[in-house]
Amino acid sequence: MEEILVYFSLKYQGDFMKILEALQKKEIVTKEERKKALESVECCYTTIISEDYPYALQDIKCPPFVLFYKGNLELLNNDLVNIVGTKKNDEYGKKITQSVVKTLIENDVTLIEENNQGIEKVVVDTVQENNKEAIVVLNDGIGCETNQTLIDSIQQNGLVISEYPGKKRKQKKAVCLAGD
Repeated sequence: MEEILVYFSLKYQGDFMKILEALQKKEIVTKEERKKALESVECCYTTIISEDYPYALQDIKCPPFVLFYKGNLELLNNDLVNIVGTKKNDEYGKKITQSVVKTLIENDVTLIEENNQGIEKVVVDTVQENNKEAIVVLNDGIGCETNQTLIDSIQQNGLVISEYPGKKRKQKKAVCLAGD
């Protein structure tokens, strides 16, 4: 079943509703299609039915059927904090953010960020400068070239995750209505 979830995730580019519909309609997937899909994946993955799927994600309304990742997936079991801020920060914001981040990482909190811009870039940079682990959630596919430098730097001492496979670029996300 995990192979089928990966296949649908690749076929429908991580689109929750399309994957759900394929599962509900019991769309046929051949063994050859599954094999070809798995061979195309250039990173690690976990599915919603895998033992290592993050427990916290199972409780959200539309959890990703598949998470593609590079790095240490077990970091998602740590105490996590997300710091959100402006994309155009000033020096004062940078200093305050660095101070807060240092306090958090000294207390064994793992920082999880969505972007690598502005204040969130300050968070990631500060964590890395202190040789601690960070988690970055990509808005694009984990194989997207625009993210490669970030992926290379984070995966050595952290985790990079995306619900989007391959080189998919972020598009306007459809509203999840499952279970309504």
